[in-house]
Amino acid sequence: MSRKQEELLPTTQPEHFIEISLYWNDGYNGPKGYRLSIGPVTIQNRNGYQSKGYGICSGFGKTIEQAPRFNARKLADLWAKRASFPEYAEFLSKVLVKGNYTLQ
Repeated sequence: MSRKQEELLPTTQPEHFIEISLYWNDGYNGPKGYRLSIGPVTIQNRNGYQSKGYGICSGFGKTIEQAPRFNARKLADLWAKRASFPEYAEFLSKVLVKGNYTLQ
């Protein structure tokens, strides 16, 4: 299983999405554990290729549960209840306001 789960929420702006991701952080960038990250992305399809662009300092993230090692079942459990974390609503709201986005 992948060490990352993600979904894209479409906005009313063409090619602009809000990416929600939950992934295992190995301790390089903060404490070891499962990190929730929410930020805007631009996805463009040109000439049969897809590119994904991220804005600099435009998203928010936080380790929501520290853990000494990766566990696929734990990642799946946390992913299933991602919307119940207070950071989910807070970060999503901040990204929408900061980028002047509206979800479809």
